[in-house]
Amino acid sequence: MHKFFFLCGCWKSGTHWVQNVLNLHPHIRMKGEYHFEHLQEAMDSFTGLKWCVASHPRGRRVANAAFENLIRRVIYATATRDRPEAIWLGDRTPRRLRELLPGAPTFWIVRDGRDILVSWAFHWLRIDAVPPAFIREPLTRWREEFRTDPDRFRDPNYGLLGNNRWVRRIAREWARFVLHDSEAYPRLVASGTPVFKVVYEEMHRRPHEVAKEMYEFLGLDASHAEPLSRETNTLPGFKSEDLTKALRKGQSGDWRNYFNDRIKRIFKEEAGEALILAGYEKDLNW
Repeated sequence: MHKFFFLCGCWKSGTHWVQNVLNLHPHIRMKGEYHFEHLQEAMDSFTGLKWCVASHPRGRRVANAAFENLIRRVIYATATRDRPEAIWLGDRTPRRLRELLPGAPTFWIVRDGRDILVSWAFHWLRIDAVPPAFIREPLTRWREEFRTDPDRFRDPNYGLLGNNRWVRRIAREWARFVLHDSEAYPRLVASGTPVFKVVYEEMHRRPHEVAKEMYEFLGLDASHAEPLSRETNTLPGFKSEDLTKALRKGQSGDWRNYFNDRIKRIFKEEAGEALILAGYEKDLNW
């Protein structure tokens, strides 16, 4: 009998790292990104509009059961082929904390939003995804420069970090993650959904202990897992920094190398209170 679980959190919070650690255990197979939340939003509308038949108790019950079955079948079909001995099948998707399958264990990872801002800036320079309209023209130009001279973008007054509107937007989005998930966490636990809060910085300090705790959260014997290693990208940080790689640096507190007074001011305005709520600062005097 297979069991299902989830991993969520803000983008660039370390979801790949947690996935790699969990996949060291022979009875776990996690893949991503499924993004079932898009279907969940459609289901909310489908079963929530009072003039829809599916909003009636019986229709809602059948629709929700079908949705839950879809999640299980999609994960099962895509996650078991290369590890048939897996018992726990997981979905890693950067998203807000929300229950998708009633009672399914959920790992929720949090990270300092200032480090996320820096990591996200280099991520958008590296990938070819279509950016928001307000930044599309300059980002197209910056991407070309980044390919030939990535070190140019260490300057916080250049590129995305030099764009006040972009900095403000990312800080605001991270703050929304914090506010939403901080409210959702106790609600999910109270309703019977086990939630394991993974703090990125804590994984840096105690990687082996946190890995053991995560395996045990799923009721597994941690001694059966392979050891953390550089080869599997499961130890904190990387041997050297490479601005052009998806796994750029993997450090906590790297924001101090990039934040100037301008970026600090904007971040405090948009996410200062969220930093305090998340436990990263005691006040705004940083």
